[in-house]
Amino acid sequence: MIRPWTLGALAVVAVLAAIVFRLKGEVQRLEDRIATLEQAIIAEGEAIRVLDAEWSYLNRPERLASLTAKHLGLVPMVGPQMIASVADLPYPVPAAEAPLLAEDRPAPGLEP
Repeated sequence: MIRPWTLGALAVVAVLAAIVFRLKGEVQRLEDRIATLEQAIIAEGEAIRVLDAEWSYLNRPERLASLTAKHLGLVPMVGPQMIASVADLPYPVPAAEAPLLAEDRPAPGLEP
């Protein structure tokens, strides 16, 4: 005859086995997700390396110089372009002569 504590122990073992089985399935799903994420990280790293190489290729100084000459028509500065005098600078308008901005004007009906 089976004693009651033996049946209880078998029941506990069965419950623990079910819990371990469920945890094993969950761990396998999580490991699969980790593997998928690691593959995605590797793919993104390769894409970043390709984009870095493309960026370096497109930003070569000789290529940029040819594009600048072709599309912008820039020329080097000459001496007289770099010389400026005080008379060439914009002169500030005195505050008394400056026009009032909308936010500086008093609200209608509130004038003293």
